[in-house]
Amino acid sequence: MRKTWGWLLGLLVITGIGAIAQADVVELVGGRAVQGRILSGQTSEEALALELYDTGGTILVKWDHIVPARAKELRVQTGIEVSEDEAPTVAGHRVLLVTGQVLEGLVLNPDAKDGPVQLKTRTSVQNIDRSQWVRTDPTELDGLLVYKPEEWYQIRRDQSPPDTPFAHKLMALFCMKIGALSQASTHLEAAMADGPFSETPEGKVLPALKKQLDVLMKSQGAQDLVAQINAAMRSNRWNLALSTLNQLDAQYKDEQVRKLVHFELLESRVVRGRDGYFGKEVQRRVYATMGRLIEGKSREKKPLRADENAPRGVATPGTLAAARQWLARDLPTQLWEKVAAELELKPEEMDRYWKARSGKNYQSSSYGTGSFIVIKRAAAAGGSDPNRQRRPAGSTRDSGGQQGGPQRQSKEDKPKTEEEWWDERSPGDRARWLTAFFGESSGIFEVIRADESESCDSCGGRGVLVSNGTDGSTQSTVCPKCNGSTKFRKVVFK
Repeated sequence: MRKTWGWLLGLLVITGIGAIAQADVVELVGGRAVQGRILSGQTSEEALALELYDTGGTILVKWDHIVPARAKELRVQTGIEVSEDEAPTVAGHRVLLVTGQVLEGLVLNPDAKDGPVQLKTRTSVQNIDRSQWVRTDPTELDGLLVYKPEEWYQIRRDQSPPDTPFAHKLMALFCMKIGALSQASTHLEAAMADGPFSETPEGKVLPALKKQLDVLMKSQGAQDLVAQINAAMRSNRWNLALSTLNQLDAQYKDEQVRKLVHFELLESRVVRGRDGYFGKEVQRRVYATMGRLIEGKSREKKPLRADENAPRGVATPGTLAAARQWLARDLPTQLWEKVAAELELKPEEMDRYWKARSGKNYQSSSYGTGSFIVIKRAAAAGGSDPNRQRRPAGSTRDSGGQQGGPQRQSKEDKPKTEEEWWDERSPGDRARWLTAFFGESSGIFEVIRADESESCDSCGGRGVLVSNGTDGSTQSTVCPKCNGSTKFRKVVFK
């Protein structure tokens, strides 16, 4: 055998380059290759038929002599095996919820203006309350997300009933791909019953397909679970993929079945894919959920009258003190529990994926005009403008050559308190301040940068506005924009 292959490969090397350039290349185990024309009609479950360009002769190459990845490709190409790479798709929808979650399926009432949104999936019809719905986008989905195999088969058959042996073969292949195996057997038998078609290149692969189908039917339950796992992975439903994989592992211990469904490879794909997805999604969802919770707190209003029964140490709702208290006491727990529940993750998984989060997805927020709360004021209450040049004692003021009287004492005002500033701000300003404060001080995030590089454009970074009176006096007022802080503070975190 080795001598035969050596002679054959040597002959191929010295054959005309033009003929070789047009040949199919079949890579063999061990690093060698054979070139020629693939003969689908003579290829079988045991071997690949190849017509050599130089001699016109035909050789049979056993599948286990071919590099596995190439063998898989050629088995699909010649009709010996059904491709698992691309699943048939159907028209469906993606539904965006207010939580940021995206659901996939077929919306049964896309034109309805009221009532729940009805989303059909493989297992059920889900009614989504309109208050939780944002929008519906048409898309193409793996059909197994929407239909059970038999249900999908019936739809396809009603759309295009097979009326030729070749059409029956195509329908059989479709049924094998989606897991409708009894229907696949019916159509395969119909194609094989046509004698003339069985003698064509397309028909000669039917016995090999029948053998493959027989094996699939023996492990139909496992194949159905594999189809569900692949569909779940394609739609990023990784928890469902993992739970179905665990079900497959528990129900099918037979090594022949596990080898048939490539269990180890499937397990590796699920674990790696799930880790990769949640490694990004946890971070994205934490940012989004934090934003929604903080926005709600920023809109909180003070009660009309004080609550005399409020526990000691609890700040009045609607105040900055209450918002800061909430940031420290409640938000970290609420944030973690809400994201974990939405993503269906265990607490230890949440922590693990958060620690492994991407280093590129940064968030930033500014304290804005509330920067004075976290920056030491340039001009304290009752103080004076530190940047103004004072005149020496006894000096006179030049007023067109006239000597003026002594400089009068300047008038100054007091900056706003923290709560006064908070009362005047819009929910948007409040939310940005809370986000910056939480990002910098909660300990949940890694602070990339916290700087005060932006000076107040209203006072030029002095913290006060100075004006001269007609009587020679000066008046210093705390800058109404920065409230004396001179700069604005910005925080970048992840």
